[in-house]
Amino acid sequence: MDEPTGNLDSATRDSILKLIQNINRNFGATIVVVTHDKEVSKICNETIELENGRVVKRT
Repeated sequence: MDEPTGNLDSATRDSILKLIQNINRNFGATIVVVTHDKEVSKICNETIELENGRVVKRT
């Protein structure tokens, strides 16, 4: 997903994040999300930060 919460108000963003979490938990699906929103990264099991196309941080 590319910026699934971009340009959304916080309530709608939270609803989308809950939906993504439910898909992951209920179906065991791996979901790749590209975002600039640090709030989105808080729900992720793993994050990879890129800078100029290179990995600079993994958590």
